[in-house]
Amino acid sequence: MDEREQIRDRIDLVEFIGRYVTLIRAGSSYKACCPFHQEKTPSFVVSPERGTWHCFGACGEGGDLFKFLMKVEGLEFFDALKKLAAEAGVELARKRQAPDPLDPVREIMGRTAAFFATALHETNEGKVARNYLKQRGVAPEMVDAFQLGYSDRSWDSLVSFLQGQGFSESHVLQTGLLYHDEARGSYRDRYRGRLMFPIRDARGRVVGFGARALDGEAQGAKYINSPTTPLFNKSQVLYGIEHAAGPIRRLGEAVLVEGYLDVVTAHQFGFANTVACLGTAVTPAQLGLLRGYTSQVVFALDADAAGQQATLRGLEKARATLRARNRDDRNSGHNRPEMALRIASMPEGRDPDDLIRKDADGWKEVVGRALTLVNFYANHVERAFRLEVPEQKQAAVELLVEVLAEVHQEIARDEYVKQLESRFATAPGLLQRMVADRMRMPKPDAGTETEETGTVVEREESFRRPAVQLQERGSRRHRLERKVLLVLLRDPHRLREQINHILAGFEPNLRMLSPEDFINNQARNLYGRLLNIDPDAEWDRDQFEAGLDPSAVDYFRSVLNEQDDVLSGQVMEGNTNSEASREVVRLLLEMRALQLQQYRETIDIEQDPDAFLAVMADLRVIQDHQHTYNPLQPVRVAALAHS
Repeated sequence: MDEREQIRDRIDLVEFIGRYVTLIRAGSSYKACCPFHQEKTPSFVVSPERGTWHCFGACGEGGDLFKFLMKVEGLEFFDALKKLAAEAGVELARKRQAPDPLDPVREIMGRTAAFFATALHETNEGKVARNYLKQRGVAPEMVDAFQLGYSDRSWDSLVSFLQGQGFSESHVLQTGLLYHDEARGSYRDRYRGRLMFPIRDARGRVVGFGARALDGEAQGAKYINSPTTPLFNKSQVLYGIEHAAGPIRRLGEAVLVEGYLDVVTAHQFGFANTVACLGTAVTPAQLGLLRGYTSQVVFALDADAAGQQATLRGLEKARATLRARNRDDRNSGHNRPEMALRIASMPEGRDPDDLIRKDADGWKEVVGRALTLVNFYANHVERAFRLEVPEQKQAAVELLVEVLAEVHQEIARDEYVKQLESRFATAPGLLQRMVADRMRMPKPDAGTETEETGTVVEREESFRRPAVQLQERGSRRHRLERKVLLVLLRDPHRLREQINHILAGFEPNLRMLSPEDFINNQARNLYGRLLNIDPDAEWDRDQFEAGLDPSAVDYFRSVLNEQDDVLSGQVMEGNTNSEASREVVRLLLEMRALQLQQYRETIDIEQDPDAFLAVMADLRVIQDHQHTYNPLQPVRVAALAHS
C-alpha cells in the first residue's frame, strides 16, 4: 500500500469534507451545496464507498480526498499530500529531486520575516510599531497570523544579521533586501523605521515585503514594496492569498482591496476572502491567480477621484484578461462559469479598514451591492460625458456597446440592452443593433504576452478599442516615459550623467539619453526643460513646477502621480542615485525595443529590405541587452562580508 492509499484508508472522506460543508445523507451517499460555486439546490455528492466526490451542477468538479483539499484550500498536490500525511500519521518517503536554485533565496526571505517580527515584539525601538498597531486596533492574533514586523532605523542591522547567517552574497543580492551604497562602498538595509508586511505566495512562502513608514521614523514614500526580484513581481502576487485561498473557494467570491491593513482588518472581522492587489490597478496576472479559486471577483477600492481613475485603468486590463480567459474556456469546452467582475462603491471618505471596524454590516452591504461591469460603466459615462451634446452621447453609448458586447449570456445581455435603451433614451432597437454589429466584428487572431505580467491577453486592434479611451493610445509606452521622467525629477543633472555613463558601458555602446527617446510631445518637452536646468544650481522641484506653462503643469503632475506604482517603490525610497539610474536604463531598453518594433511594422520588406534588416539588427542588440542586464546588480559589487 503506497502513501496515498494509506492516507485515504486512515482519513474518513465524509468526515473530512463535512468540516467544510454540511452533508446530508442520501442513501449510500451524502449531498450538499457545492463549495466551489454558488447554488441553492444541492448537487455536490460524496460517495464513501468509492472514496470520491463530484458536483453534478455548474462547475462539474470532482475527485478524491487530495483533489478536494487542493481545491478548497488552494494547495498544490505536494502541499496537500504533506498536510494530509501529517493528519493521518503517515511518514512520507524522501524522494531525491533536483534542488530549486531559489530555495536559498526563499530561506533568506523567511528568516528575514522572523527577524523583523522579533524586532517588533522584543526591541525597545519596535515600540513605535507596536503602538501604531494598537492604535489601529490590530488584534495580537492578526499580528502573529500575518507575521507583521518592524525594521529598525539602523543602516545595517539586517546586513549584520544576514552576515551572521552565513548566506552567500549572490543569494542575498537576489532578495532585494539590501542596496549598494557606492559612496560608502558597502551594502545597506533597504527598509528603515518601517512596519513590515511579509508578502507570501499561495503556498505561504515569503516572496517580498511591503513596508509602511511610521511618522517621523522613515524617509521616502509612505508605502513601498520590494523591488522586482526572481521571487517577487508586485503585479503577479496578492497580499493575503495564503490565508484567503480556502475562504475564496468556499464562499465562491474574492474581494479585492488596496491596502495591507485593509486585508488584515477584513480577516480580523471574519471577511477572510479578502486580498490586496499591491497597488491601485489590478493586473491580468492577479486576476489569473484568482481564476484558480473563483469566477466572482469584487473590486472594493477607494471612492476618491484618484481611486476611481485607478479603478478604470485596472478595469481596462481586467476586461482584456476576461475576454481572453473566458474565450479560452469556451474554446476548450471547460464547463465552468465565466469570470465576472463587480465593483463596490465605498462611501465617500471611507476605506475598507475604517468601514469594517466601525460598521461591519455596512461593509457587507457595500460588497453585496457591488455593481456589474455594465452598470458601473453606465454610471461612469453619466458622470464623464455631457449627454445633452450629441457627439458626447455618441461616444458614451459606443463605450457602453463595447462593454455590452463582452456579455456572452444572451438573456443577461438582452436585459442590459433594454435597461440602457430606456436610461439613455436611444431609439428602439438601435442599441441592440449596435451591440450585434460589434459582436460580428472579427476577433484578434492571437493573444500577446505582456512585458509586465507575462499574462496572455488579447491584442487591442483598432476595431476592438472603445470609441472613448480610458487611457491614452500607446499607454504602455507613454507610461514608461512618465516613469523615466519621475525618476529624473529626483536629481535631473546627476541622474542623466549616471544613466549616460551606464549606456556607454554596453557593448556595443548605446546612444545617450535624448529627447528622441520620448515620443509623447509633452514628455519630450518636459525632458527638454530638464536639460536646460543649470547643473550648478541646487535642484528645487517646486520651483521648477512654478516655471512651467499651465498645460505643462498638468502633464508634470500626471508624472508625479506615477509615484505609487513606479519601480516597486525602490527608487523613491531615497536610496542612491546610481540605483535609480540603473533601473531607468532597464526602462529605456524596453522603450527603445517598443519603438523599434513599431517602426519595423511600417516597413515594406519587399520595397526596402535593407531598412528592415537594419531595424532587425538594432532590435536584436536591444533585446540581447534586455536579457542580460540586471538593474539590481551594481556595476562594481563590493563583497557583502566587507559591508
